[in-house]
Amino acid sequence: MSIAVNLLVLMIIIGVHEYGHMWSAKRYGLAVPEFSIGVGYKLFTFFFRGTEYSLRAIPLGGFVQISESDLEKATKKQRIVILLSGPIANLLLCIAFSVPMALGPYAGHPYLADLSTVIIIIFAILGTIVAFIVSIPVTIYALFVIFLHPIDSMNTVAGPIGLISGEGVGVPLDIPLFTHFIIYTYVLSLAIGTINLVPMSILDGGRIFSEVLAEKKVFIKYWQIGTSGLLVALMIYIISTDIFKLVT
Repeated sequence: MSIAVNLLVLMIIIGVHEYGHMWSAKRYGLAVPEFSIGVGYKLFTFFFRGTEYSLRAIPLGGFVQISESDLEKATKKQRIVILLSGPIANLLLCIAFSVPMALGPYAGHPYLADLSTVIIIIFAILGTIVAFIVSIPVTIYALFVIFLHPIDSMNTVAGPIGLISGEGVGVPLDIPLFTHFIIYTYVLSLAIGTINLVPMSILDGGRIFSEVLAEKKVFIKYWQIGTSGLLVALMIYIISTDIFKLVT
């Protein structure tokens, strides 16, 4: 049952992330032909207000197709806001789940026992914002460690299999299902939001980096080539690590 919940959580987080991009794009008047959760074969589609919404066969990703011509006409600031909106949507989801998490699974914590409900909620929200911001440089550092020490890092790396099984996220497996849902959503949304802000290749952070330094065309060209190679190598490493853990 926990695997089904984890898969549902992953799809929710992807949907929230992509919706953030779409909301900003439509707010600026850009056409959004398609909004997809998952990749590959389309299982289900419907149209609403000029956008085709689709659920695809492989629930390990998603995308928002924004009109290229509209995107080119948008200002640099608008494009950056659209790119930031996905991770910010993940942060807002974390904030929303931090409240029931603080009042539920962690309500009996000794440090919270003597605090009022309002103070606990404020701490939960502010703590989540700080955790999100701090997690960005921590994630970048963790990637450096993986590239420098790939063998030693295998125990701490989780790919698609680890995410769906829940073993790679650090959420206890012997807790009530609803509690598992709350904590898992919080942790995974935080991770996906911050990872997307790493300045690499096609990640949101990489594309923001390209927008900020758009005038440095030669540098950006080679930076994109280099980080794209690193990103491909990272994906191969993560998937291989997942498979190795599965068979051993």
